[in-house]
Amino acid sequence: MPHALARSILLTGLMTWPGVVFGQAAVAEAPAANEPYSGPPTLFRKEPQLGGYVGPSLAFTRFDRQPGTLLGLEACFLLNHTIAFGAAGYLWATETRGPLASDGSSQNLEVFYGGTVFRYSFFTDFLVYPSAGAFLGAGAGTLVPDAGGRVPRSNTDTFFVFEPQLSLHSNITRWARVTLQAGYRLAAGVSRFGYDEGAYRAATLGGAVQVGRL
Repeated sequence: MPHALARSILLTGLMTWPGVVFGQAAVAEAPAANEPYSGPPTLFRKEPQLGGYVGPSLAFTRFDRQPGTLLGLEACFLLNHTIAFGAAGYLWATETRGPLASDGSSQNLEVFYGGTVFRYSFFTDFLVYPSAGAFLGAGAGTLVPDAGGRVPRSNTDTFFVFEPQLSLHSNITRWARVTLQAGYRLAAGVSRFGYDEGAYRAATLGGAVQVGRL
């Protein structure tokens, strides 16, 4: 009888010990909810924060070596408060005399260009922080008759633009910030109406107001 009881206890222990051991190991290896991640490196250390903004800009620059103002509008997606990617468009807002038409009437040069913009911000924990970026796009310079009326298609010259930019930002609120921006516009493909690439190439200096989820 004692041998039968001992054999029964031994068999019961042999059948149950794997569950007890592995169950305790699983509990011991289960990471706590607040335990830091210790696995392979990941692209994002925490859940990405998505945002975006839109806003107008005003800059001083030159076209045909004449100083004037450039109106702009920019809209971007924002990732982790640092990476901005989106679109921007710019309009030359200063009246600029162009070459005379074939009939001797006067014409004005009107310029518009648009494309994509990319920015990366640094030290975003500070009240004032910088960003570096670039604009890449295309545009058109058009000779518009002073007398108005239909503008011939032949009066338009298309070109490409690349502009590296440096900016300083300051968040006024969680939803609005002001920006100071400087860049240098490079143009390619300008070849008509007596203009060359040098006539469209110039520095830009201005500011912007941007609103959104910053």
